[in-house]
This record gives sequence, C-alpha cells and structure tokens, in this order.
Amino acid sequence: MPEKNYADRDLLDKLGIKAGQAVAFVQTTRELDPELSRRISERTGRPPADEDETLDIVLAVIDETIDAAALLQQWR
Repeated sequence: MPEKNYADRDLLDKLGIKAGQAVAFVQTTRELDPELSRRISERTGRPPADEDETLDIVLAVIDETIDAAALLQQWR
C-alpha cells in the first residue's frame, strides 16, 4: 500500500480542526501565530475556548523548557 502524501493538505485539516469545536490556545513561551488563530476561529465559528469549558483540542506553543505532559494534564 503506497504512503499517503499529506504535503498539500491544509494545516487545519492536518490538525483535525472542525466547525463548532472548542479549541484552547496555550501560549507559554511565545504567542501563537495570529493568522493561525484567526483561521481556527473562522473554521470553528467561535472564539477560543475558556479553561473551564469542555475542550476538543488544545494547541500549545511550547519549547524544551516546558513539561508538555504536565501542561496537558492541567488542561485535562
């Protein structure tokens, strides 16, 4: 079976972001690209999710100084 080529797929499709989903942005080390944030809000048709909301997706901007597992546990 040949490998699938995802190079031409849109980033939001690769991330699995769909209309109506609650997406949270966690910006610990630097800000998420404003254009990406705009596109996600446009696709979901809603503002970013709040911490106390049931989430579908958490997008975190991290680097090697951040404990990713602890960060995601915090958002669980």
